[in-house]
Amino acid sequence: MNDDFYHLFQPTTTIVESKLDEDCSNEYDQNVENESVEVEKSNDIFETTTTKSTTNDPLNENDDDPKNIDNFQNDETLPSLTLPSSSTTTASSSTTTVVNVDTTTIPNKSTPQSLLRKQDSEPEDCCIDDTNEPVNQANIIKYLTNHPNAFIINQITDPNTSSSYEINDDFYHLFQPNKHEFQQIFPSELLILLFQRIIESNLPEFSSISTLIRLSQVCEHWRQLIITNSLLWTTIDLSGFSADYRNFPLEQFQYLHLENRLFRSVKHINLSNWNANQAIKILEFFANCSEYNIHSLNISCCPNITVSFFQSIIVYIGNLHSLNISNITSLQQYNSQNPFQTSSFRPLIEQCGQSLRSLFMSENNMLSFHTCFNMVLESCPNLEVLDISNVHSFSTKCSTISIEKFQHYCPNLRILRAANIKFQSTISSFYTDNNVGWPLLEELNIPFHLDYMFSVGHSDQIIERLTKLSKNLKLLNINGSKNLTMNSILQIPTISLQKLSISNCLKMHDTTIGKVFQKWNKSLIDIDISLNKSVASIDECINSICHQSTDNIKLLNIDLHGSAITFESLLRLIVHCGNSLKSINLQSCRSLPRGIKRLFQNEEFQRLKNLLSNGHLL
Repeated sequence: MNDDFYHLFQPTTTIVESKLDEDCSNEYDQNVENESVEVEKSNDIFETTTTKSTTNDPLNENDDDPKNIDNFQNDETLPSLTLPSSSTTTASSSTTTVVNVDTTTIPNKSTPQSLLRKQDSEPEDCCIDDTNEPVNQANIIKYLTNHPNAFIINQITDPNTSSSYEINDDFYHLFQPNKHEFQQIFPSELLILLFQRIIESNLPEFSSISTLIRLSQVCEHWRQLIITNSLLWTTIDLSGFSADYRNFPLEQFQYLHLENRLFRSVKHINLSNWNANQAIKILEFFANCSEYNIHSLNISCCPNITVSFFQSIIVYIGNLHSLNISNITSLQQYNSQNPFQTSSFRPLIEQCGQSLRSLFMSENNMLSFHTCFNMVLESCPNLEVLDISNVHSFSTKCSTISIEKFQHYCPNLRILRAANIKFQSTISSFYTDNNVGWPLLEELNIPFHLDYMFSVGHSDQIIERLTKLSKNLKLLNINGSKNLTMNSILQIPTISLQKLSISNCLKMHDTTIGKVFQKWNKSLIDIDISLNKSVASIDECINSICHQSTDNIKLLNIDLHGSAITFESLLRLIVHCGNSLKSINLQSCRSLPRGIKRLFQNEEFQRLKNLLSNGHLL
């Protein structure tokens, strides 16, 4: 122990090692001076090489002898894992690489403290990441957290039998003992923490349960940890198992809970795309198991949700923070079975209203959207996220709501998604306060589609009323507002707009559009100016974007499909912004030559950039 500031900035492994071996003594540091350790960086995860010591038995009785440290890398009890390649970006990729877990980068119970601390003589490349940090348990967890693909296991090779077996998402593996086992390197406490980090940082394609099922197939010890620790089961995401909902092993899950109270910490339930009749059984089971209030419930895209389903939510679930009931109705539910009638929707929204922070109810057919929306306004004063896109009554295709009343009842709104919803300004003495608005608003997503009745979109007055206090606005989507001009856009008080979509806004197809990009060219990272048929307007946009110095440009994506961009403007855009750009959509751009009228992303964009910079065409 000393007073070196270094210890404030580097993770410590003292607690972990004390659990590994309580008999560790200071003689480690004396003996390890005789060891020669050379660590070379490798492109594979945890793959390093070290000098071998003279002892060949990694399981020697003198397990605390530092001479056995390097020999532990040859332990044949460790399995080989087939993982996705480091270049793999999606879980569906078939490219895999076999990685042998090398324990020289993973301290075991005989690892001295001096090897876990960065020394002056330690090579600078002794790390598992691109940073110059020492290899220890904390950095392994950090690495796996930052690289979720690193632990999506596809295949395991048993070191005892040399046979390989595939990893899949079958629930069976949770309930049956795993015949495979190997010597454990991490203590159980660290493994639990590691599993939690993997779940939190996993890819969207892999739900938390899918990840736990895969991890349980590594060995029996991991399976036991997974089926006995409730902290790993705070989120029940069964959305990926909806296709086979009839075979869901509910009885086996009930047994696991009776054995270990496994689901007592459940707080989040996702049953999207499930059959309504089966979903209600699952919901009742996990809600009864949990000792906490369910914080979030997702039943989006569950067909034929009825009044009784909402009544069950009221009975089994208390104060929700997030509720997703998007796309749960059909055109046939215009009768008493529609869940959005007053008798069923009002009790639900009143019970959850005070605690509700996020409400998603898009893509629904309601008997009366106006009535349901008023219930939301009156019962949910703390709403921060609201999605009412494409919601309409059976009597009309486009719903209308009052801006001032909306802002008065929901002042804390951060995200509003209201595609094909018409706003109207109803100024009255009750709503004349200039402080009424959305000062916390970050996302305003209110596009109109051509196939809707009110395809003229929003007016300047509506945009000004919606954004008058929104200094933190980051995303603005007003596609399809044909009567909108530059005046209302320039009045928006934010100075850090990052995403702007003004596709098919006919009155913006002039040279004044350049003022918009002059205002936010330092912050914009995503732009959609598609379907702009004015050559002068597009040229002015490109000129304004390129007016900023190359080093300050943050633009990543630009959508120009169906626009009148010329080859000269395209060349200037790519040359000036090519270092930051990752994607450009040139589909249906008639002014461009053949071969480049398509979407370019990542490597394809770099190829396009190189060809245009060299004066060549595809």
